[in-house]
Amino acid sequence: MAKRWVAVEEDDDRACEPCDTIDGTTYRNREDAYADYPGGVGYKDCIGAKYGNACRGKVRKRRGGERTDSGMTDTRLLNEFAARLRERNALQPRMSAPAIANARKPGADWCRFNLSAEEASIYIFDEIGMWGTTAQGFVDQLNAVTSPKITVYLNSPGGEVFDGIAIHTALAMSKAHVTTFVTGVAASAASFIAMAGDTIKMARNATMMIHDASGLAWGNATTMRAEADLLDKLSLNIADMYAMQAGGTAEEWFAKIENSEVWYTGQEALAAGLIDEITDPDELEQDAPANVSRLSLAAFNYAGRAEAPAPDLSVAAVIDDHAAMVRDTSAKADLMLALVKARHFKP
Repeated sequence: MAKRWVAVEEDDDRACEPCDTIDGTTYRNREDAYADYPGGVGYKDCIGAKYGNACRGKVRKRRGGERTDSGMTDTRLLNEFAARLRERNALQPRMSAPAIANARKPGADWCRFNLSAEEASIYIFDEIGMWGTTAQGFVDQLNAVTSPKITVYLNSPGGEVFDGIAIHTALAMSKAHVTTFVTGVAASAASFIAMAGDTIKMARNATMMIHDASGLAWGNATTMRAEADLLDKLSLNIADMYAMQAGGTAEEWFAKIENSEVWYTGQEALAAGLIDEITDPDELEQDAPANVSRLSLAAFNYAGRAEAPAPDLSVAAVIDDHAAMVRDTSAKADLMLALVKARHFKP
């Protein structure tokens, strides 16, 4: 498993023998790192601190160029993604080119790249993968970026789960320092794309929503059972992305999101370990895409954080009362069918 966090001595003059010993220690996730460095700063067993000195040790995310592994997402997740994609293709044959063209919103796109030699800015400000740029097109553009820093601005209700996983993987494996920044809402697939950041930021008044994977299939009972098995595997993969950032296990995070929608404010996401820092609105970049249409949250159980129950911020807690948060299956199915007909079966 890739180790995303590293201990560093703030003033590395190698004068402090304990710091010299712990400098470079790596950790799998935020939870493990903060166990040794409460709050991210100050080694728990610092000898100098016992005599009133300030500990110079801290932990931080490892940048892409510093990692010799395959990135924040290791080869196991890549292999599992490839296996899930093969299963999806067997259950849901690819649309024809005319159907794909009809499914796209004319003149619109869900992402935009602004490139410079110093830094690349990427804006994901609509439904991911529903029209315009394909996931492969996004990855191709990302692979062409040579800037040492990439900032991904997110204001999206999510979208196609396989496109989201492909984008997460590409960002996680980038050798640039990737900052993901939730400026409005990061729901569903947009939330786990955010987990790909070396630094994950969120505006104080923004919201994040995590849930398990959803999908459509057409066929007999065998096909439906295969689709259900595929969705469970996808949800466990997604839960692993949250665990790698916040700590805990994939199984614990799967228990949180199974049959559930969990909404977070910026402060709640920080407390849960899903982000690294929150910012005030006046710190947001001014060059965001103009005339972005109001994002629809109609496919979700709750119309934002204000309508949703407060999240359980403990990593290991298992949600016992699923009944209060289980989807209204018939309404969800009607809505999804209407969306599919509108996008994929337009005459």
